[in-house]
Amino acid sequence: MSDLYPDAQPSIEEQIKCVLREIGMRERVYPRWIEQRKLLPKKAEREIALMRAVLETLRQVERTTLA
Repeated sequence: MSDLYPDAQPSIEEQIKCVLREIGMRERVYPRWIEQRKLLPKKAEREIALMRAVLETLRQVERTTLA
């Protein structure tokens, strides 16, 4: 890990917040990138879908650790 977490892995809650920020950033930035032809619409959709899948995986892990 990095110097930010020398002794412990980031918590599930921290990871979920990070993924939520990333999804929000992609939803804001990707339309402009598509308009500028830096990113294909299908690729943008796929990348956001993948990040949402990561979020769901983390939430499943969170539920199992709380149970």
